[in-house]
Amino acid sequence: MLESTPAGALFRKLTPAQKVRYAKRTGENVFFASVAEMDEAVLGVAVDEPADE
Repeated sequence: MLESTPAGALFRKLTPAQKVRYAKRTGENVFFASVAEMDEAVLGVAVDEPADE
C-alpha cells in the first residue's frame, strides 16, 4: 500500500505478510510498527506439523 509523508513524498508500506516473505527470502530481520501488526504476521505464518512417528 502507498502512504505519503507530511512533505508529500510517497512510499510503499509492506503488509505484515509481505514483511514475513521478505525476511524468509533475504534472511534479514523485519520490524513491525505495532503489536497488532506483529500479531497479524504471527497468525499468518504457516506452522509445520510434526511428522507422525
